[in-house]
Amino acid sequence: LASFLARVVPQSFATFSSPMPASLPEAGAKTYVFATGYSPTRFERYAHAAAVDPGWEYRELAGSHWLMFSHPHEVAELILA
Repeated sequence: LASFLARVVPQSFATFSSPMPASLPEAGAKTYVFATGYSPTRFERYAHAAAVDPGWEYRELAGSHWLMFSHPHEVAELILA
């Protein structure tokens, strides 16, 4: 945990202030993983967009925003799939 936390950096405010595109990008296989244990979250609208878009595979993991730490094996399986 200490090693992981030592590498965490603040998220750029631009990720919240930049406008979202009208549609999701078209490129290759895409998977959206929604962290269901992260609340409150601003990601619900993105998760919904991916869930209803046939161009995306939608998955959920019951964990926090840091799924790569709390669910490393599940995240690895999703990346390898």
